[in-house]
Amino acid sequence: MKPLLKKGIPELRIPSLNPMVVPKVSVKQGSGPVSLDSTFTDLKINGITDYTIENVRADLDKYQIDFDAKLPYMYNVGDYKIEGKILVLPISGSGDSWSNYTDVTIKATLKGSKEVKQNKNYFKVDRFDFDLNVGKAIIHFNNLFNGNKELGDAMNKFMSENWEAVYKELKPVVNEAVSAILKDVAEKVFSKFPMDELFA
Repeated sequence: MKPLLKKGIPELRIPSLNPMVVPKVSVKQGSGPVSLDSTFTDLKINGITDYTIENVRADLDKYQIDFDAKLPYMYNVGDYKIEGKILVLPISGSGDSWSNYTDVTIKATLKGSKEVKQNKNYFKVDRFDFDLNVGKAIIHFNNLFNGNKELGDAMNKFMSENWEAVYKELKPVVNEAVSAILKDVAEKVFSKFPMDELFA
């Protein structure tokens, strides 16, 4: 499956996931140590197809599949616009950004229900729950503070030193965006093949 996800599956209208392209992600956190109003566009997530499956638990009678996976890294690039505060420091700017995540672990649950087509049972995908955690992150925004290099460099250094607080706020949105794309992929695959072929 991994080579197919890297190349894409045109006959199922599944694009290449290397990189995974997220058109738009918005983060709005109004309170707490990290309060951000930010938008990321044309976000490209690299490394998602270099996964290693650690564990799979399937209960096909309940139409549920759980799996754990690892990624050595995830490297993201995209455009951003941001206003807010990170811990005690204000942040503002717009431009291009990149982030690098290492020691990535994934827990995912695929939940579905039975769908009968032409007397064959299919796994109808209802939900794709996705939880992504990282061991280390470096986050970098170009053109912070209207291009003030000194302030921008200081903020990027501060964010990388305090990456856990920043990622905590970004994580729910990242999970939601990746989950939606992978759910779409699963729907297209599972709707094409009956269960006796998928799980033979």
